[in-house]
Order: sequence, then structure tokens, then C-alpha cells
Amino acid sequence: MPIFRSGTRDWASLTAAWSTMLTWYDPLGDATGNVTHTSSSTDLGSVRWVWPTTVITADGIGANGVGISYETSTDNVTYSGQAVSSFETRYVKTVVDADADVLFSLNSEYNQDIKTQTYQDLDTTTLSGTTAQRSIDLSTDFSAIFGIVVNSAAAETDLLSVQVDSTQPANVAFSVIDMDSYGKVAVDGTINMTVTGYPAIVLDTAAGTVSRND
Repeated sequence: MPIFRSGTRDWASLTAAWSTMLTWYDPLGDATGNVTHTSSSTDLGSVRWVWPTTVITADGIGANGVGISYETSTDNVTYSGQAVSSFETRYVKTVVDADADVLFSLNSEYNQDIKTQTYQDLDTTTLSGTTAQRSIDLSTDFSAIFGIVVNSAAAETDLLSVQVDSTQPANVAFSVIDMDSYGKVAVDGTINMTVTGYPAIVLDTAAGTVSRND
């Protein structure tokens, strides 16, 4: 059923005079505020990591666009707000706050498709940090990272070992160690990195969609 923007007039404010008998009342003509709606709860069956996709259809979307977020719960009693990203939950609701006249439909899906991407021939001197620890921002590629494998690139002449210190998408941090040195000295080098996780998720406020960023 369509959800309309709130109006500022009601039946008590409408006149019943003959002079207005043939005047049509447009309920959206004096409507104010946003169309807001929270969907019913979806039960995923167990607590799991998911990444969402959402599509709405609406009419009269204004300059402030469409806001979409989620509410998550493990017990279907207590819910917490969740911004657009991947997240861990069992129960989930979609929240729409739209600068629109009418919200016609809302559809969300919660996915578990894994993304794997390889970054080849990375010269660690081009990355953030120092020789003691380098980092790279992969947040435009991943919303959650579950595994990282790092090896010496084919062009690397030294035997390198890499210790991963952080798997946060915005700060994948690691240390490169020269195994030929008795003191296991931190060095820079050329590496290959394979990352497994969930894709980055983006909200298009103009269209009212949440989708993966690739």
C-alpha cells in the first residue's frame, strides 16, 4: 500500500460551501516532512554476516533524496541502528526516510556472496606508513574482510614474510620481514595480496538504492 507524505490539512479544515464544491483537493499540495517507513522484520534463520541490497520506488523525490538504513537484532526484541554496510545479524529491518511525495514499494535482500580480489606487484614504499608497518585503504572495494594472503611478488629477489596486523577495510596494515636477515628486519618490497570478504556497499540517495560498489 502506498505511503504518502503527511498533509497539513484535514477534514475539519475543509469548507463545505457550494462555491468550493467543484474544487478538487490535492492532498499533496500542502504536504510537509518526509515519507518514513520501517519494514517488517526478516529472519535470516541464524546469526550471520550479510550485505544488503535495497530498491525502492517512489514519486516526487526531492533535493534531499532518499535515506536508507537498517535495524538489526539477534533476538527480534532489541534492535540497533545500522548504516549501509555489511553486518552481522539474524533479524533485520529496512528503514526509509525519503524526501518524496509517495513511497510505492520497498524491497531488500541480504546476501552472502563472497568477493575475492588480488592486488599484484604492490611496491610497499608507495603505501602509507613506514617500513616498520605499511597500510592500504581497501574500503572502496570491501565492506568486510575475512581473509588476507600476502606473498612475495615474482619480481622480488628477497625472501619475504608478511605479518598482517589489521584487516579493517579502511586500514589493512601489515609488516614485511626479510627472512634472510638473522634479526628478522622489517623491510619494504614488492608483494602480491589476495583479499577475501564482502564487497563495498553504496547508497544512491537520488535513486533510492543500496547496491554493491563494483
